[in-house]
Amino acid sequence: MNFSGISNATENAATDFHGAIKKRMRLKTSNARFGSNIAIYLFFTGLWLCEVMCFSQITAQPPIALFNPETRSEESEATQLKAHAVAMAKSIATEYPENALIHILLGSAYFNTGQTDMAATHLRKCLALDNNILEAHEILTRIAYEKGNPEEAVRLCVEARNRGLSSPKLLNRLARAQMDLGQAEKSIQTLLEAIKVSHPLAESFYLLGQARMQARDYLEAKESFIQTTELIPDHTQAYFGLFTACQRLGQMEEAMEFRNTFVRLESIDRKDLNDRSSQTESLSGIAAVRETTARTLFGAGQIHQSQGAYTAAADLFYQSAALAKEDLKSRAALEAVHVQNKKLAEGATAFERLVTNQPENALNHFFLGRLKTRLGNSTQAESNYQKTLSLAPTWAAGHHALAELYMLTNQHLDQAEKLARRAVELEPNHARYYLLSAACIKNRHLQEALKAINQALTITPEDAKYRKLRNQLEKAMAQKRNP
Repeated sequence: MNFSGISNATENAATDFHGAIKKRMRLKTSNARFGSNIAIYLFFTGLWLCEVMCFSQITAQPPIALFNPETRSEESEATQLKAHAVAMAKSIATEYPENALIHILLGSAYFNTGQTDMAATHLRKCLALDNNILEAHEILTRIAYEKGNPEEAVRLCVEARNRGLSSPKLLNRLARAQMDLGQAEKSIQTLLEAIKVSHPLAESFYLLGQARMQARDYLEAKESFIQTTELIPDHTQAYFGLFTACQRLGQMEEAMEFRNTFVRLESIDRKDLNDRSSQTESLSGIAAVRETTARTLFGAGQIHQSQGAYTAAADLFYQSAALAKEDLKSRAALEAVHVQNKKLAEGATAFERLVTNQPENALNHFFLGRLKTRLGNSTQAESNYQKTLSLAPTWAAGHHALAELYMLTNQHLDQAEKLARRAVELEPNHARYYLLSAACIKNRHLQEALKAINQALTITPEDAKYRKLRNQLEKAMAQKRNP
């Protein structure tokens, strides 16, 4: 499992977790002069830094039946999932017809089921209500392009960009349409813009190679295809592009090397395609349908939540998590919607069902541990976090969470410091160093605590909370030297 997505969310959505449970657990320390002051400061300023999405207050609405994909037969699952997504989007559109996000949700659902005309109708309704929703522009552009209308695709892309809306996906679509219209130089300029983003897409470099081939700039095209393979080493078509570019440059020895790589990768691709076509429904196809349906259900949950429908939102977040087994955001939303409405026991029950249905999913155990901690059940929380670590031993957030639990309960403090160090080794960001500093304080390793908080300040030098902790540490260490 890849849980890297939690890292950015952790830094951008830090919340005061301990504030919600400090009445249930008492922090104890034997060092009245130093330990208690620092410990209280740490835990009352929001040490809990794992992601909790913040939602507005929600009220209850009639529940929607829970959805369990495991009850679907393999033959009918994809069809039923698509129908379920469209039906859910239609239901919400009836309730909130003037909400632009409803129409992007319904447009996406129709697009994912191949009903592009219906999708376009709702996407245009979305833009009529709010013309600044990028995703609506992106999908309309894709529909136009896939229907063989590059002129309309270009028009839509230009309209979006004139409104200040852009993304690598939109720019790639514009570049494809420009190439189809023989506008190689315009396509090159579009793609040069696309690759300037912080994390450019491999597709942007590949398309840039194609555009430069069209413009007969073979040397630059070769460089673009090489950049593509640096991002995706087994990009079959990039090697064909390298073979062709080297041929045009007269670099025949290199051309043959690239040709051999292309032939090898192409044979693998063909075998994979044959293997998939021999199945009634490819696993990758089912996975894609599950993912798109989960996104629709998640979006529907967000809309219900924004309208104050707590029960409906919670149910949809649960359905999304049940479908998207490695999705963080649906689980964070499911947790948060229960926390914000003080329905902790119901939230724990929802995650217990997920654990039962997906026992090898580390995220389910992780979020169940968080809710059990809030409920004051530290023993069960510890078990959940330990299970998280057994399933995802290289996930820093799991080590971080268990370390914090031990610190909150003043148990296994030496182990808490080890866990915090491991979290730093796996993901050395400012939050991890802050946790390590706190763990060292708990164990009275003041020099190590100072070292860790200095590392946190190296990463985020303007953080007032970190500076305050460093000042308190330096003062406490000076008092220790000169009692």
